[in-house]
Amino acid sequence: MDIKQAVGKRIKTVRQRNGLTQDQLAEQVGLSPKYISGIERGVENPTMDNLIRLAKALGVETYDLFLFGESEDSEKALRKGIDKMVREASREKLQLYFGVMRKVLEFS
Repeated sequence: MDIKQAVGKRIKTVRQRNGLTQDQLAEQVGLSPKYISGIERGVENPTMDNLIRLAKALGVETYDLFLFGESEDSEKALRKGIDKMVREASREKLQLYFGVMRKVLEFS
């Protein structure tokens, strides 16, 4: 797999993790869905400006798009994801997260 394919696969993974379709992501960054599809398949070569816009729309740092060597399920990735969710959560969501975690821990 070459670098374009690896970056494209990473973008697709992050997009799907965020629950976005290619059309939704394309609309957010002002690009065509066909171009997003091409990036994800590794056939388009996105500019740095487009990578920055994609990262921002996906809620990650630009360098995160190049972390394709790290498994989404790795402890580091999971901790980072949880940390980001907690940092960005409203008070209501924090209360919800806390309640869910407490219930899960009761059953473990």
